[in-house]
Amino acid sequence: MRTISEALGGSVEGITYTAKDGRTHEVRPLTLERMSLFERYLESRAFEAVQSRRELLGDSYSEALSSVTQDIVSGKYVFTGPVCMKAIDTLEGQVALLAILLGVDRIRAKKLMLEDPLGVKEAMSLMMKQSQTDSEGLVPSGNTEGEAK
Repeated sequence: MRTISEALGGSVEGITYTAKDGRTHEVRPLTLERMSLFERYLESRAFEAVQSRRELLGDSYSEALSSVTQDIVSGKYVFTGPVCMKAIDTLEGQVALLAILLGVDRIRAKKLMLEDPLGVKEAMSLMMKQSQTDSEGLVPSGNTEGEAK
């Protein structure tokens, strides 16, 4: 069983990843806080999906917003749940998680994923292991077509 300090990432240091362009990044531990950031990313995507269809939804717009709110309250986007795992299995989800772990924007994270998928995968795999998190299914596959292998 993990201690609170371990769960919060207090006992894990980041690792250094050197990108192909020579810039170095610290891959930070996957802590509860960072898991929460990814959950909030998924929640905001759900709201954005409804908001972008406001005109199409017409009278059912409020109902759609309520449905997303209910999904959030019910834990649909919890980090270890199926929605999150499915999101991490896509390029977009992998980029979002990488951005969180590196502390960079998603544009930089996507550039790194596309330029050095194997190096990024190796760095993230190592960080997942050091974070004492089951890394199965939580690391980029190196696939740049949108689906993890």
